Amino acid sequence: MRKVHLELSPQQAEQLLDQLPVETKIDLVRRWEHVTWPKRFRRLLAQIDRRVRSRPRLARAALKAVGPARRAFYAGRHRR
Repeated sequence: MRKVHLELSPQQAEQLLDQLPVETKIDLVRRWEHVTWPKRFRRLLAQIDRRVRSRPRLARAALKAVGPARRAFYAGRHRR
């Protein structure tokens, strides 16, 4: 079997993707979400860390405000 190597610019790839049916686009997005999830999650955590470091007083106040709800939530869960 022969392989074909194709180089596209991001704009060319986007133009090709725009031509796909909506169902195929949905399937691709679901696949890409699964593949990119770890990187997106790490980026979100890094963003939270930056905000906590830049505003420690506000972060402590936020944790204090959600503390009672958090304890109530976990108190209602079954222990293993």
